[in-house]
Amino acid sequence: MACSTKKIRYAGVSSFGFTGTNAHIILSESPPRSKDSHLPRPFHIFALSAHSLAALQQEREHFIDLIDDHPDIELASLCKTVNCSRSSLSMRLSLAVRSVVELRQGLEAYDLQNVLPISSASKLVFLFAGEGMQYTKMGWMLYQSHPLFQLEVDKCCELLKEYYTESFTDILFHEDKASLLHESQYGQPALFIIEYALARLWLSFGITP
Repeated sequence: MACSTKKIRYAGVSSFGFTGTNAHIILSESPPRSKDSHLPRPFHIFALSAHSLAALQQEREHFIDLIDDHPDIELASLCKTVNCSRSSLSMRLSLAVRSVVELRQGLEAYDLQNVLPISSASKLVFLFAGEGMQYTKMGWMLYQSHPLFQLEVDKCCELLKEYYTESFTDILFHEDKASLLHESQYGQPALFIIEYALARLWLSFGITP
């Protein structure tokens, strides 16, 4: 039954039976989906996999055609659907892209001859790099786009206030404090903060070493 209203619609459903059934439920329509429900982020990961190189080639061609037919497709939704609704098979390709145009270009240019099958016996490890890998604003994009990463960084920085006069948030992300990263007393904790927060983020995605 048509109902013209901007408000959320509700309906009552009653059931009365000869054997004594007496039930009533209230239903409501689902709330409208926000077009901005995805976290804003500069890059999205697009991952494809297949059982064979030929099948991976077919998958690539399928998504090139899909983009050609639907150039206005939402990148975040497409990546989420492809990444989360399919099995991870032995032949894989992945791209980090900022737009649908970049995705199409990347798929077109990807050299499948360099794709090697993933061994089912391979194991995942997390490696915390040592001093010397730090640089100014490391982790800044993740800090801006992933609330969990930001939370873990902030927690570590807060704990270190008891032992340091300098703010590690400033040391990590402010240009005027960048020189401190090259001093071991600051560089090593700064690296650990980013590595720990990144590990927590991976774990939240279900990626377990």
